[in-house]
Amino acid sequence: MSGIVPSVETVIREHRDVIWRYLRHMGVRTEDVPDVFQDVLVVVARRLHEFEGRAALSTWIYRICWYQVRNHLRRRDAAREVGEPWEGAEDANLEERVLQAERLERFLAVLGIEERAIFVLYELYGFTFREIGEQMGLTMGEVTSRHRSARRRALEAARRLERQERRDERERTDATP
Repeated sequence: MSGIVPSVETVIREHRDVIWRYLRHMGVRTEDVPDVFQDVLVVVARRLHEFEGRAALSTWIYRICWYQVRNHLRRRDAAREVGEPWEGAEDANLEERVLQAERLERFLAVLGIEERAIFVLYELYGFTFREIGEQMGLTMGEVTSRHRSARRRALEAARRLERQERRDERERTDATP
């Protein structure tokens, strides 16, 4: 590895907000995020000395997150709930951000854990297919194929949601005297 491995404190300080959001995007319920977050930090603290620098530190951390989320969701038959707005949301935009978070959660809820991870890492966090493959132990072809499937299913869910929202709006309009 070239360079010095950062301290655990530095890693936590620089990556905690992103880890927290990633856990929520991956379907960890709000009340479970602190526990899974702690599990991630324990693994990071125990294994940081093993970081070899073959990939970015963030890629290494996301891989740990991926395994912890997968283990958590396997242990629990978690009911998905609406995500909370991220830190720093301004009050004026809070309602819109909550609505966006609800929509995103509905789109992502149709995906399995692996498809969801690929979709979130690529679409929301900007990872390349190669980086995602390294994190998840998949070939680039497998990642590409699963992303295509996840994107198609998420778009279908978005269309269904839009149709339902239009129907609901028409019903509200028709019910108004």
